[in-house]
Amino acid sequence: AAAASPGPGGAGRLTPEQVAEYTQCLDDLSGTKDSIRKAKDWIMDHMNAKVGGHLMQVTLDRLRGPFTEDGTKRLHVIYLISDVLHNSLKKNVTDIVKAFEARIDEVFAVAASGNTPTNTEKIGKVVALWESREIFPKPVTTQLLQVVEDPSRWLSAATPASHGQSKSRRAKDGSRGRGSRSRGRSRSRG
Repeated sequence: AAAASPGPGGAGRLTPEQVAEYTQCLDDLSGTKDSIRKAKDWIMDHMNAKVGGHLMQVTLDRLRGPFTEDGTKRLHVIYLISDVLHNSLKKNVTDIVKAFEARIDEVFAVAASGNTPTNTEKIGKVVALWESREIFPKPVTTQLLQVVEDPSRWLSAATPASHGQSKSRRAKDGSRGRGSRSRGRSRSRG
């Protein structure tokens, strides 16, 4: 698999071909281990600090577009993100964790909004698992649980101009993701 390149959209963007490949991976998510593994492998092969924000935007666009009415597909995207985060931390690839953390509350709000109670409960269980494994620090997981409990309130407060607010709120209280802690052995891809 080819590494992410600056692409025609400039530095920090996936190429149109990469967007099409990633979108296909998302469309193919079925909840099976194989479909999630395939999409996770694609992300791990193509994502780096430079394109992380664009990849998250493509994910959000898919959640808001074709997956709007498919709560199960939105749950599968959460499972994919969880798998990517676990694998990134296992391999000490912290830039992926940072890119996901920057927009994770928005992704969870969109995934949980209007979803079935069963799927919303499963999304909450993912956050609880992250909390127990310290994927993100407690203030981040606490906020994610609040987002899952009342996504419409969060979505009404989140506008395109304020999409970075949650990150700045975390910066004010000093919380950082596990991946952003300096351990002297982490590496960054890209």
